[in-house]
Amino acid sequence: MYYPDIQEYIRFLFFMLEEFSATQEKVSKKGRPQTYSDASLIVFYAVMTLKGITAMRAQHDYLFHHPLYLQRCQLPACPSHVTLGRRYKALTPELQAFTEYIAA
Repeated sequence: MYYPDIQEYIRFLFFMLEEFSATQEKVSKKGRPQTYSDASLIVFYAVMTLKGITAMRAQHDYLFHHPLYLQRCQLPACPSHVTLGRRYKALTPELQAFTEYIAA
């Protein structure tokens, strides 16, 4: 029996996030431009949740020691654990809307 690997799940998540973002209206945000896209961080969060790594510092360490996941999750560099925590908190409304989109 065929089982998909993690790369196929990552591609599927990026595809679904692309469809989801096409249905949302674009809102310009104040502040500095984002180094890490929302889609990349959502996919990285999903991968880390599947691996059972929930602490921000542990996620940063995993990404630092596995640079292949930078490429797979389309991250330009390894974000700090502070950045991960701050951005995950800011992504909560978008994750809720994305979950509702997937459920529908």
